[in-house]
Amino acid sequence: MSVTTEKPAGAGAIRPFHADIPNEALDDLRRRIAATRLPEKETVDDLSQGVQLAAIQALARYWETEYDFRRLEARLSGLPQFMTEIDGSTSTSSTSGRRTRMRCRSSSRTAGRARSSRC
Repeated sequence: MSVTTEKPAGAGAIRPFHADIPNEALDDLRRRIAATRLPEKETVDDLSQGVQLAAIQALARYWETEYDFRRLEARLSGLPQFMTEIDGSTSTSSTSGRRTRMRCRSSSRTAGRARSSRC
């Protein structure tokens, strides 16, 4: 996913952005969903072995052929979106305007491991 910002800013500056997902990224995602190797059918009729194979297959088929990623992108872009740098990692925030608190997600790499936190 690429991020479009209005203007460059120094570290710690809050700047607006919107999602701009290239078609190639969505095509690649759909190819990877189609190529997903699923396990064999469960040996029981209940959920004791997890989600049943038929449900996962239906979900994968939906994401591959029917889900409208552009509609989601438009919904996200319709919300105020911001990004900044906090302690050396990029943090993105959005607000719907209906809630008083902001949602944010930041991620960084620590000792080769991805670390994610939510506010």
